[in-house]
Amino acid sequence: MRKPQEHDCVRLLVDVACEDIGTGCDCVVKAGSIGTIVSCFDKPREAYCVEFNGQCGVEVALPILSPDQFEYVEKQYCNAPKTP
Repeated sequence: MRKPQEHDCVRLLVDVACEDIGTGCDCVVKAGSIGTIVSCFDKPREAYCVEFNGQCGVEVALPILSPDQFEYVEKQYCNAPKTP
């Protein structure tokens, strides 16, 4: 299986609670939302910071996700509607 990399387009598999960077409010990014990996981490465990924009009322969310919370999608789907 391909290891996720920065700038990969991914689809969220679960709802994720996080902070809306734009408003400072708590929010939930819904499963099915499309985002872009902006940072990759190996320590203390494998994790990925994924950017979600303009989804479900979220201006910008940057949750840290484990690999089992998302799946890789082809770049052409990054421009598809952002919510399921």
